[in-house]
Amino acid sequence: MNISDNKAEVRMGWKYISYIDDGGKYIFPIEPMYDDDIAYLPTNKEEIKKVIDTIQAIKWNRKLVYKDANYEIKRVKDNVLEFENGSLESTHAGQEFLALNMFEPGFELEPEKVHEIWCELEQRFAECAEGKVTIIANSIIDGSIFEKITIPILMQNREVTLFFEGK
Repeated sequence: MNISDNKAEVRMGWKYISYIDDGGKYIFPIEPMYDDDIAYLPTNKEEIKKVIDTIQAIKWNRKLVYKDANYEIKRVKDNVLEFENGSLESTHAGQEFLALNMFEPGFELEPEKVHEIWCELEQRFAECAEGKVTIIANSIIDGSIFEKITIPILMQNREVTLFFEGK
C-alpha cells in the first residue's frame, strides 16, 4: 500500500506495516488474527511518535488494533524486505496480492472480505508447503491465523515434517 504524507511512504502487507522516508524504513509486525489483527508497537515508541501517529491516523481497510509489545524498533535501510523468505508474502501469489493494495483506504472490498482472501491464501500456502518446517512453540499466539489455520493444515500435509522447538 502506498500512502504518502509528502515526506514518507506507508505500506501495509499481511504481516507488516512499513514507514519509509529518506532516512530508511521502520517495519512494524502484524499478527493476523481470527478477530481483529494486531499491529505491535515497540517499547521505544516515544522516540518515533510522529511515525506511529502517522500510521495510526490512516483509515486502513482492515480490522486492526495496536498493542504495545516488548521489542525495540530500529530504522533499517529502505531495501530491507518487510517479510522473510519462505513466508506467504515472499511467494509469487503473495506478491501479486500485495500489489493489489487491499489494505489501502477505499479499496473496493470490505475489510472482512480482504481478510477472508488472505486467510484463503494462508491456507493454500500451508497446503502447498514441502519439507522441514520449524515452529517456535512459545511464539504461537492464541486466536491467530497461524494457530487456527496454518498449523492444523501443516499437520495434515504429508509433504511437511514439523519440528516444534521450545516445547
